[in-house]
Amino acid sequence: MKEYYFPVVKFISLLFLIAYFMAASWEWAGETGMELFLLACLLAVSMYYEVAREKRLFIFLTEAFLLLVLLFLYGEYCFFLLPIVLLDGLTFFSAPLVSYFLPLLGAAYDLDYAYPYISFCLFVIILYIQHHVIIKEYRSYLVDFEKQESQLKRSLNHKDVFLKNKLEQNRLHFENRILAEKARLSQSLHDKLGHSINGSIYQLEACKVLVEREPVKTQHRMDQVILSLRESMDEIRSILREETPDKKQMALLQLTDLCESCRQKYGIHAEVILEDSITYDPAQIKASIWEVILDNTFEAVSNALKYAQCQNIRIRIMILNQFIRCHISDDGVGCGEIVEGMGLQGMKQRTRELGGTLSVKSVNGFEINMILPFDV
Repeated sequence: MKEYYFPVVKFISLLFLIAYFMAASWEWAGETGMELFLLACLLAVSMYYEVAREKRLFIFLTEAFLLLVLLFLYGEYCFFLLPIVLLDGLTFFSAPLVSYFLPLLGAAYDLDYAYPYISFCLFVIILYIQHHVIIKEYRSYLVDFEKQESQLKRSLNHKDVFLKNKLEQNRLHFENRILAEKARLSQSLHDKLGHSINGSIYQLEACKVLVEREPVKTQHRMDQVILSLRESMDEIRSILREETPDKKQMALLQLTDLCESCRQKYGIHAEVILEDSITYDPAQIKASIWEVILDNTFEAVSNALKYAQCQNIRIRIMILNQFIRCHISDDGVGCGEIVEGMGLQGMKQRTRELGGTLSVKSVNGFEINMILPFDV
């Protein structure tokens, strides 16, 4: 219904004009029937012009012709129809906005009706400007906006499909890696330990038979079995050392998972940054150091989520030549006076046990700085 408000208002305006012409045409009682017929034709053509999608030029010319006939036959009474017909033509030819005020010049045709004519002109001009200029531009803007929205939706759908495919590929990739590692570990255990353990079992079975008849020989074989089993245990330890995940990688994975939980559960942007040194030996950093870094970081992030009211959390780990530094900061409300509760005391105690130091400060948020030596 909103789309047809303009034709409705235009129809009501023309009906008002027809009523005006009827009231002013009693002196031509004999010609009133023809006058009303022509006015009705003009009204019908004008309304059809608004709803037509084709041959609008022909309809407009018919409208203009009917107006000329009415002006020729009935003069100034029909002159009030000029603004509507003229504005129909201006909108059809997409004339400049300033041309919409041309109907006002018709006030000079008959000065006796100048004021009512100007009032009616201004009403019609405002109506046409609102519909054909303001609302038209707004509709064009909405169309462009809907196109952009549709493009964004398609783009998001494409990205969603791409990310889902990427996640599925990564999942399959890591599953294949895990299966490959399991297969390699199984093959390694079989190749290095299978024959040795089987041989030890056979020798022990033989020892059960010979233990009473040949005790010396049995003792010698048992010594060989013990030696073989010790070598097998060394092989197991060697394989497990090779297969044990790197402590640094495990710690970074846990910290990355912590940051992802902050983003998903609390809408807080959290990131972990690692700055390696090219001169240090990774073997120098013991598991105990990474455990303290993890425990203290989890405690610091937990406190930030509870009290900081922050939007960003940053975890920065710097591996230097002789020590490792961990800096945790947020952009929350901070505090005027730092009161050490059990959380901070526990963090400092864990750090001191490894010979490190921990300091805190609250300026534009909250910051925790840990420094831990390698030679723990």
